[in-house]
Amino acid sequence: MIEIAVAARGPWPQIAYHAQQLAEKYLKGFLVHHGTLPPRVHDLQRLVDLCAVHDPTLETLREDCIGLTEAGASARYPGWIDEPGEMDGQNAVATAKRVRESIRARVPQ
Repeated sequence: MIEIAVAARGPWPQIAYHAQQLAEKYLKGFLVHHGTLPPRVHDLQRLVDLCAVHDPTLETLREDCIGLTEAGASARYPGWIDEPGEMDGQNAVATAKRVRESIRARVPQ
């Protein structure tokens, strides 16, 4: 569904928010798959750190998730940081897709 919004070229703040949510749910799902109760946080770096306990190769997602966490925060806390523009939204979607593919490759379907 996120691809539909990207094809429509906006609204970028909402696209970035949903991209962050996509990544967050995949990371939390990975933790649940490994028997770990995920914390109630939106901080993707923290979630990557917890996932890396089970699979250290997931640490490679950490840097990507910094920008994605900020993009999600802009929708939750308007005025706290600048709203994502088109480039930010495109980057957020690309990062969310990398997270999704990384988790899918490690969890049986």
